[in-house]
Amino acid sequence: PTHRPVEGDSLMFEYGITKTITNPASGGTVDITPQSGVSYAGTEIVTVTDSSGTPLILGTDYTYTLTPSPPSFTWINPLTGDYTVTVTQLDSASAPLDYVSNSNGFSFSETPSSGILDVLKLNASDVTTIAAQDAILYLDGMRVTRATNVIEDLITDVKLELVGAIGDVTMNVTQDAQKAIDAVQAYADAYNEVITWINEKLDEKYTSSSVAADDDYLQDILAASKGETVFGTLHGDQLLWSIKNQMRNSLANPIAMNARALVTRSFANTLTPLGIDAEINLYAGGLASRIKILPTYSLSRIRDLVASALVETSKNGTTPIGSTMDLEVSIANGQLVINYNSSLPLANQKTENIVRNHDTTTIGLAGSANYDILSFTPSENAPVNGKFTVQVGDYGTDAAGNPIVPTFYQEGADFNVVTRYTTPASPALPYFESFIEWKPGRIADNTQYKVTYDYNSAAVGYSVVSDTNNSLSTLRFSIDSSQSQLSTFGLVTTADDFGKSGLLEFDTEKLFAAIAGNANNTSNVLTEYFKEMDTYINSLVSSTASLIGGTTYTTGRIANAVQSLELQINDLNTRISKLEAQLAARQTSMYKQYSDMEVAIQTLNAQLSSMTQYFASTTSTS
Repeated sequence: PTHRPVEGDSLMFEYGITKTITNPASGGTVDITPQSGVSYAGTEIVTVTDSSGTPLILGTDYTYTLTPSPPSFTWINPLTGDYTVTVTQLDSASAPLDYVSNSNGFSFSETPSSGILDVLKLNASDVTTIAAQDAILYLDGMRVTRATNVIEDLITDVKLELVGAIGDVTMNVTQDAQKAIDAVQAYADAYNEVITWINEKLDEKYTSSSVAADDDYLQDILAASKGETVFGTLHGDQLLWSIKNQMRNSLANPIAMNARALVTRSFANTLTPLGIDAEINLYAGGLASRIKILPTYSLSRIRDLVASALVETSKNGTTPIGSTMDLEVSIANGQLVINYNSSLPLANQKTENIVRNHDTTTIGLAGSANYDILSFTPSENAPVNGKFTVQVGDYGTDAAGNPIVPTFYQEGADFNVVTRYTTPASPALPYFESFIEWKPGRIADNTQYKVTYDYNSAAVGYSVVSDTNNSLSTLRFSIDSSQSQLSTFGLVTTADDFGKSGLLEFDTEKLFAAIAGNANNTSNVLTEYFKEMDTYINSLVSSTASLIGGTTYTTGRIANAVQSLELQINDLNTRISKLEAQLAARQTSMYKQYSDMEVAIQTLNAQLSSMTQYFASTTSTS
């Protein structure tokens, strides 16, 4: 099948295949001349990869020229192994090229020759130049045209590859989401169990009519309270109220790190030229790309342009410059929708250790002595959806045992992040490059510092480079945050008593619809919510201890409350023990006093008896 090339398509040579070179020698050449009927426009690039797909470096391993003719390719270093050389057309919209394909999958020969194969063009050397055409298909009776045979924007998470005219095809696309439904239902049940327990404890109270007759413990308490109402230990407890409110707010508040699509307004006709003359930077997943929109482009053409946007962030670590941005681009209800098709967690982070050296390289920035180059490029005009922090030193103790606390520097107050866009000489690709710009006197020379960049890996952003006559306003770009509410995925507090019980309702149909609409985004957002809830629960129950002012405290709020109650109980037990000891001492003292009194009384009784006898004898004598 043939089609009109768009950005990122490969302009093939050598009968429609790329060249594989074995053990290229230093100074060796590769023929990259296109076939008859095809000429280079000068905007193509040549890339070279080894057998594992790792790219070689232009200017270090190889060099090439495309124009003026004839094109040439030369190896710089001797290499071993297999290497693939590919010519790629970056933008063929202004100069459409024809694809050249081998017309024969097999060859014929005739002996003796009668010339019949020449007439039928069945010789192995015969090639056919075919004009590029749009792919055409009908979906539910609607005619659909695309500039590629691989179509990914009609049915969510389904790739259609057109291989020829084969008539009617019936497809049933299904997705097993039952495991996700069961897991969320289990969470909802556990959530409601916790909320129900909290509600019961907050309202716990007892009266003579509510306590069972055989409940001796509560009956004794009621008797001591003269039969009045007795409240439970956690009745109205502030910590329980706080936990309940926080859990409810976690459902009502938007997810901070949610997948955010870049969308346009709705257009009735997506094939009509929009008259836009602008250049913009697109940002997603810590990567950036610059695209040029021409007045002749329709919304469909812009979709194809964005879908084929190339990574232009230098030194980003994992994604080679010149690879595709992996944007998920579609037109839905007349709107252009741009998502970042990432499996990364929503909250992402890049770190780098830098030594302050003023970046002696000439970088073309005013006051370059205040700049340190970054190994990654977050965005232009720093950062679109992230946060930078700089840290010098780390936590620890010195030789004397004194605590060491790192120094933190803040973006805007101590430094700025500056990005420039460089357009090198062809055939090299243009690229973004970022720098830390220090304000005077903030950090000493040769100081090592750590840069941390936290960002939302699923957010798509943009900035305007140029816009003739404000034509870009036709698109009305905006950020779609409709996926930030958990209600979109079927998780809401009960409608009949919102603000009271705080119980959770789970609508399985909504979650099914969300998974069918965008399974990756649904997974990312729910995962982020569960991670936030897990972090909060851990902050409640963690038994990790920390030393503050010579006293050990438990960091978890519930664990700390339990510890506080245990301390109070221990204190009361200590006081009771002291009182019991005092009582025992008092009792012993009283026993001794009574014993001494008994001895005194006995002595007195003896004396009285003696005196009685004495007086009796005296009276008898008289």
